[in-house]
Amino acid sequence: MNLSGSIWSGRATLQGGLTLSWQGQWTSLLRGRLGASVQMQGPRTLLDGRIYASPWQIGLQNLSGRAGPEVLALGPNAVPCEGQAVVDIVSITLSRSAVLGDGFLRISESTCQPPGGPAFTAPALYLLLTSQDESGVATLTTDDAARDLMGRAQLGQDGWVKLRIDPNAARLVPGLPTSAPTELEFQLYAVP
Repeated sequence: MNLSGSIWSGRATLQGGLTLSWQGQWTSLLRGRLGASVQMQGPRTLLDGRIYASPWQIGLQNLSGRAGPEVLALGPNAVPCEGQAVVDIVSITLSRSAVLGDGFLRISESTCQPPGGPAFTAPALYLLLTSQDESGVATLTTDDAARDLMGRAQLGQDGWVKLRIDPNAARLVPGLPTSAPTELEFQLYAVP
């Protein structure tokens, strides 16, 4: 990663030809938080939005555009896929009292190539971000008339994730059990 500029206005060059630029917003200081407009650009990526942080919460607002495979490649141990996503996230907020989400990602059909394994085709997918009680919920379905459930993740304000992988999704990844849903629970971050 190569950084230039300042915490208020700058740019970072990331792997895969991605650049992330930010520009601080003075109006956010009136609300008692640091805020910036952000833009991510890459070969098949153009995303615009706003981020903010205060002692009480951090968040993302109005993130929209398209994300190419180079964004997925930023994730640790990500399986290379060649699809693209349309992004429309109204807001994501993390605080000690709640995790809130509102928006969606629409992901095109993708061919993926796991290292050392056979290639597979993932169907077009739809990821819906919502909230339930004090938890943020991400529900993954196929992006077709059937809307087959692929999985669900729920993140609570305590930092614990409840993940469910349905057989429809497990069939895409060799080695995962497909007879029933797989459910995992783990702590993503600790709350002081």
